[in-house]
Order: sequence, then C-alpha cells, then structure tokens
Amino acid sequence: MHSSLYIQARISKNKSLLFSIAFFLIGLVTGYIIHSEHFFAFLTVFAIFIYFMIHMKFRIMLLWVAALFPFAFGDLGPIEEFLWVEWMAPLFLISMLYLILTEQSYVNYKEKNIFFVALIVFVVVTLINYVKNPVTSHELFGASTGSSGIRSYYTIFIGVCLFLIGHWMLMNDKLNFNSLFLLLIIISLAAGILRAFSYFLEFDTPLLFSEFHYAPPPTEYGGSIAHRIGGLDRVTRIGLPAVFAYYYKKQWNIFAILLVAAFLILMYLGGGRSIFLGVAFAAAVYFMILHKQRLGFLLLLIAVLIVAFQTVSSLIAIPEQFNRIFSYEGGLIQQSLPRGYLFKFYVDSFLSSPFWGKGISYIELGLDGEYLNAFVTTNIMIGGHGAYLSIIALFGLGGAFYLGVFLFGSIFYHLRFLKSTFPEMEKYSDLSLFILLSLLIKTATYVVGGSGYNDFSLYIFAGLTAGFVTKIQTEKSNRKLDVA
Repeated sequence: MHSSLYIQARISKNKSLLFSIAFFLIGLVTGYIIHSEHFFAFLTVFAIFIYFMIHMKFRIMLLWVAALFPFAFGDLGPIEEFLWVEWMAPLFLISMLYLILTEQSYVNYKEKNIFFVALIVFVVVTLINYVKNPVTSHELFGASTGSSGIRSYYTIFIGVCLFLIGHWMLMNDKLNFNSLFLLLIIISLAAGILRAFSYFLEFDTPLLFSEFHYAPPPTEYGGSIAHRIGGLDRVTRIGLPAVFAYYYKKQWNIFAILLVAAFLILMYLGGGRSIFLGVAFAAAVYFMILHKQRLGFLLLLIAVLIVAFQTVSSLIAIPEQFNRIFSYEGGLIQQSLPRGYLFKFYVDSFLSSPFWGKGISYIELGLDGEYLNAFVTTNIMIGGHGAYLSIIALFGLGGAFYLGVFLFGSIFYHLRFLKSTFPEMEKYSDLSLFILLSLLIKTATYVVGGSGYNDFSLYIFAGLTAGFVTKIQTEKSNRKLDVA
C-alpha cells in the first residue's frame, strides 16, 4: 500500500517537473523573441523553482556548468548579465547547510587546512577594504561593462559559496566524474562551434554572455587584423582537460584524438596567445611528468595540426590567425599599450598600499594621453586583464596569499596526489587530473586575463582540493587511531 502510494507520488512529481521544464523552455524562446527584461526576471524566478525540484545530482551538474560557463537569461533589471551561478550557488549552499544540520551529510573542519586559512585571510582583507571605502549599487565602476562595486563584492561572496560547496562535494562523494566530464566535453564543443559560427555570421549566442558576445575584430591600440574570437579560450581550457580526464582510466581511441584535435582547432581560431602558452605548459607537464609514453603522440599531433592550420587558414581567409598566436615582438607594451599603462598602475597601487591594497573603489586617475580610455579606466577601478597584478593592487599581500594558495597550492597538491600512492586518492585521480590541467592553463592566462577574484572555477577547484586534503588527513588520523 505504502509502496504504491510512494510510486504514484514519484510519478506525479516527475510529471510536474517535466511540465514545468516544457513550460520554461517555451517561455525562454518567447523571452528571446520579445527580448523583455521583465520576462527574463520571471524566467529566473521560475528557474529557481525548477532547480529545487530536480534531484541533487542534477543540481550539482547544473551548478558545475554554471560555474564554468557564463550562462544567463539576460539582464535582471539594473543587473547586467545576471549569471546562473549567481543565484544557483547561494541556493545550493542553503540546501547543503540543511543536509549538514539534519545530519544527512558529513563535513569535517577539524583538520588543519591551508586553503581555509587563505580563504579567511582573503575575506578579512575584503571586508576591511569595504569598511575603508564602502560602495553601493549606485556607484557604477566602468561604463563599458556596467560593473559596480557592490556587484564585485557579490562575486566574491559567490566564490566563497562555491569553495564551501566544492569541499562538501568531495567529502560526501557527490560527484559522478564520468558523467560530469562527458557533459563538459559536449557543452564545450557545442559552445565553441556555435561561437565560431556566431562570429563569422555576426550573431550573439543564446544564453551565453560575457566573452561569448559577438564583437568585431580589434583594429586599434595594438590590435591586429587577426580574428580574436572571444569564448573559444574558455571552451578550450574546460573541454581539453575534460577529455584527458575522461580518458585517463580508459583506452585512448580515434574519437579521443579527434576531440583533442577539435579543441586545439578551436583554440587556434580563438587567436589567444596566453591560452596557447597555457595549453602548451599543461601538455608539457602531463606528457613529461605523468605520461611520458604518450609524448610522441603529442608531437605528431602538433605537427599535423600546424600543417592543417596553415592550409585551412589560407582557404577561409584567416591567415593572420597563426601569426597572432606567435606574435610577441616588442613585448607587452608594444602589443597592447593600454594594458601596459594598466599594469604600471597596478604596480604603483600595490607599492603605495602593499598590505591591504587599494580595494574596489573609485579613484582619481593620474594618467593622461590618448590611452586613457574605457579599457584602462574600467580595469583600474574593478581589476582585470591580469590576475596576478590585479589581485595585489586591489587586495595587497592578503590577495597575493589567497591567489598563491588557491592556484599554485592546488597545483602542488594535485601533482603530489597523481604522483603518489595515496589509497584515498585512487578513485579521484581523473578529477585530480582535470583540476590540475585546468589550473596549469590558468597560470598562463592569468598573466593578461582575469582579476584574480572573479574566476568562479578557481573557487570550486580550490574547494575540491581542500576536500582532498581534508579527506587524506582524516583517513590518516583514523588509521593512527586503529593502530593505537
């Protein structure tokens, strides 16, 4: 009797969920047709309702996708590009805390963990900067992006949520790795192909914002006639590590090779120099430290792709693409004068306030000349276009400690995990490889990209790494107790 009622309840719930999703998709298409901000606000509220209805494993998958890709329905009133992760992460954290409080979940904060220390230091420095110079939603910093001070602080809050969620996921084995990697491969490949077509056919990709927006090629301030296609960097640094992680415990086949080639082609079409260096660095570490026997395959694949790139680029009228990737003549200043001025300001800001940084604040600009444009002024106020210098300018030594631990500390631990024989880590080796390769790529892209505090993927990767550390320490402590 009870079993029959339970089955009927499950069927009724599934029907309601399917109806809600179908209704939502119809509304989404309608919203894009009429392009109404009020309609997008309604869709966001409806999406929250659906998010709470679906199973926990699907909530986790969606949160991962939202943290790695800039998915959004559109503007939410005065909030430009209100990303999915900006409402998913707090809601998921509430669900997580409920499970912990009702003892349906496990979390261990007793073990010493440098990642939590780094997070606390960064939060304290952020709060001090806010107290020193409080900002409101009415103080817009950067007309070109519409970013505001309060939005930047909210970004950090979302990052803290993702860190805690990542730690909890690992401690409670809430990740289905194979399904996650396969999903990331599919989304990355589909988004990359769609973005390439949207660039040449001049349309915006639906649901994807930020660097996925259509923009004409740059022609001023150091820009070349090469096609710098935004978004392809992101799909490469997500999709390529996902391929290697998915096949880490599997036999490589022709399909795996084609996937690697496809992402390398997308990287090439993107025309990014830093992503090229990042992928090269990650590949060198992977093949020379972890898989020396596959180094010959890498060299052969690169040789074939170089020939193919040069041939194809001349046929489809993008011959400058290859030259742009390898163009470093004249150094940073010659390549991009505004960025050079920006970096100089970051260094000066750090030297003037090395401990706390200047914070996210409006300042009087002391620069002059033709390069005092939106690019420079926007990033001076909210950071960006160079995570290493941006983070120390905004948050001083506290920011440097946070970024050093989250990025380089995570790389150190995952190299150690993959090279060691920790029995606790064996089943997580593919996830560890995915995080390692992603972070190795970031070491290069952070030189000229990002602000150091607004990369959601860094927070969740650091949270997962903290979970690895806690799990290993807990297992070691338990073994000592058993021996005693």
